Amino acid sequence: MYGADVTQAEAARIMGVTQPTVNQALDAAADRIAAVYGRWNYGAVTVEITADSGEDNERTDAN
Repeated sequence: MYGADVTQAEAARIMGVTQPTVNQALDAAADRIAAVYGRWNYGAVTVEITADSGEDNERTDAN
């Protein structure tokens, strides 16, 4: 999505899945990335994800 500069809806159409599926995949990826930083002892990592609706969601993982 980010490298191709497309929206979640556009990525979903290209991949043949629904937009919520793309959103779930991005959430899972953010969780995995935060877990890596946690294992590297970076402490809490905050990830901001902007949804298609323009709302910001914040996720913190201290592991």
